[in-house]
Amino acid sequence: MYDLNDKYISIDGNSTRYREAGTGPVLVLVHGIAGFLEEWEPAMETLSKHFRVVALDLLGHGLSDKPEADYSLDFLTNFLKKFIKTITDSSIYLAGHSLGGAICLNFAINFPGMVKRLILVNSIFVKIPLFIRLASFSFLKNFKLKTSKLMTKASVKQNFYKKESVSEEWLDKACTLTFPERPGLCSR
Repeated sequence: MYDLNDKYISIDGNSTRYREAGTGPVLVLVHGIAGFLEEWEPAMETLSKHFRVVALDLLGHGLSDKPEADYSLDFLTNFLKKFIKTITDSSIYLAGHSLGGAICLNFAINFPGMVKRLILVNSIFVKIPLFIRLASFSFLKNFKLKTSKLMTKASVKQNFYKKESVSEEWLDKACTLTFPERPGLCSR
């Protein structure tokens, strides 16, 4: 069995509860909305055999402080960055569940040098820019394919939570940013 003692650190004057177990590369576990670090206990016991596993209560959750704040994705991502910088100087493995997955994804996009690997568990995705999703398929650069703007729009609207954010201007920008070396990728 591993140590289940709570630890507390202050981040921007807010008390933040966490637990850690094991030694080795750092793996940070981030819970979902209305969650708390105990959700990770079964995983911590197993993972602590190979990692220094750290689970925390996000601000506004569990036994961490609940300050008056804008609990936006960016706010929680920056809070997570400060927490990680407090516990380690090395790059980390990062796992998130549900809202925690969205926070971890936003973290990896904004601070890629801090993350060795990203693990998402039943995560919500609200902030993956189209050009990042498409750019991950590097082999596509070898194909000279064109797609219609109508097909692109239909595909994107099917995958976006806020469908109203897909405007004509956004589609033009997405086509340009996705493959800047191949202007006109999306035909009219």
